[in-house]
Amino acid sequence: MKSTTLVFGVLLVIIIALQVYNFRCQSDTKNVKLDVTLTNNTHKIVEKEVPKYANFHIYETNLQYKELNGYYRTIYYNVIDFKIIE
Repeated sequence: MKSTTLVFGVLLVIIIALQVYNFRCQSDTKNVKLDVTLTNNTHKIVEKEVPKYANFHIYETNLQYKELNGYYRTIYYNVIDFKIIE
């Protein structure tokens, strides 16, 4: 019985530590300005708050960056080109 309680206690501590680490990594953000060219050849200045590690790319006309957990976050739709201003 003690070993089961110990195992669950250790797992709980590990889960809490991972959640705190993930929160701290995601809270490090920066503001970025992007000059976005849309599919109708108009330009738009987009200002977003993104994580410091964000690397942008276009996937099927969606401007995205990859998060630490592996998911992609879409910033803007109908994009054919972009340029980082700041």
